[in-house]
Parts: sequence; structure tokens; C-alpha cells
Amino acid sequence: MIVLDGDFLKNDKFVNMVNGGSLEFEQNGWHGMYVLSKQFNKDRIYSTDIEMTNLKEHAVEAAKYWLSQRQWFDHNWKATNEN
Repeated sequence: MIVLDGDFLKNDKFVNMVNGGSLEFEQNGWHGMYVLSKQFNKDRIYSTDIEMTNLKEHAVEAAKYWLSQRQWFDHNWKATNEN
């Protein structure tokens, strides 16, 4: 997911939807969220630049994982490249 305006991340509910770990959202809802509007990095939420550099790097990493270990590609998968 790509977000242009990250102000809604002030609300813990939306952070928990992405990262999980709350009573309402026990598991993460997405593999990652990329925010353009401000610096915000928290677990599976990444600030990104206009070129979406880390999004592209994470997509390549996910594709390689899918091709080699797809049976384990589930809600637990997380990009290791934390740019």
C-alpha cells in the first residue's frame, strides 16, 4: 500500500492495521505500507522517496522469496531490507 498523506498514522488504529499486535488487529493486515508525505518508520511502515526506492527493493525481495519459498510467504513475511 502506498500512502500520499501519512497524517492518519497519528491514529494507532491505522498503525495497528498494518503492523498487528493489538486486540483489534492481532495480525498484520499488509506486508508493508509506504508513506510519501513525512518521515514515519514503524515496523512494516516505511517512509519512501518520490522514486519509491525501498518499495521497488522490497518488491524484488518479495518476488525472490515467493519463487524460492512460497509455502512460507504469509502474514509473517517481512522485507529484510529496511531502507
